[in-house]
Amino acid sequence: MFSNVITGQYSSDDYTLKRFFMNEIPNEIRKVIRNLIDEADCILRGGMAYVCITEDMGYQLKDIDLLGKSEKKELMLMLLGEADVVYLNKNSFAQDVISAFWREEDGYYKIDILLVEGLPEYSFCEYDGFLYKTVSAEYIWKNRIEKIVQRNIRKHSIDKTINHYRVAKNVSIYLLEKDFYKCDEQMLNEVSDMLFEVKSILHEIMDEKTIESFISIQETLIEKIRGLL
Repeated sequence: MFSNVITGQYSSDDYTLKRFFMNEIPNEIRKVIRNLIDEADCILRGGMAYVCITEDMGYQLKDIDLLGKSEKKELMLMLLGEADVVYLNKNSFAQDVISAFWREEDGYYKIDILLVEGLPEYSFCEYDGFLYKTVSAEYIWKNRIEKIVQRNIRKHSIDKTINHYRVAKNVSIYLLEKDFYKCDEQMLNEVSDMLFEVKSILHEIMDEKTIESFISIQETLIEKIRGLL
């Protein structure tokens, strides 16, 4: 086992995360991300993927999320060798995750790699002269809708749920401008089925007019994609 790797859960109280913009990621961590993508076939998900896809450079990150194949776990751990500490732990849904931390004066940078058996379709986004592999915009769209629905399960704060809402809304608007989609009828049905619960969750934290506008965007997008399948 690698010397900086701990098997088990960590306490978030011990690792206050920095808030940062994509262009503020230190070069050493940017290099690790590139190596994970190039050598371990990882793909970006979460906030960094959202920024790459939509070019929303004003979006503030608190960690760097990736997907990686379970079979390449040892290679990922090797590529994370310069992190201050690495945890082999599980998320709220008992899925295996590698969490690597780099300590700075005012907090920690963190890379989270969710380990999966197979990777979803991905896109290429160029930033800073490098082609980043990211999950598709459609993946982010469905994922953020799911996170709104799962607010209570994940024990997310109001601010975090509002952030998920904003990302889902912006990605929806981005998708409405496209004419080709990386999704199928099953994904559309899953998103459509979640909208009633989305309304219920959002009613706890925002006004009716805002919610109805958001739901209308989702329904319009679903109808457009269905018409192109």
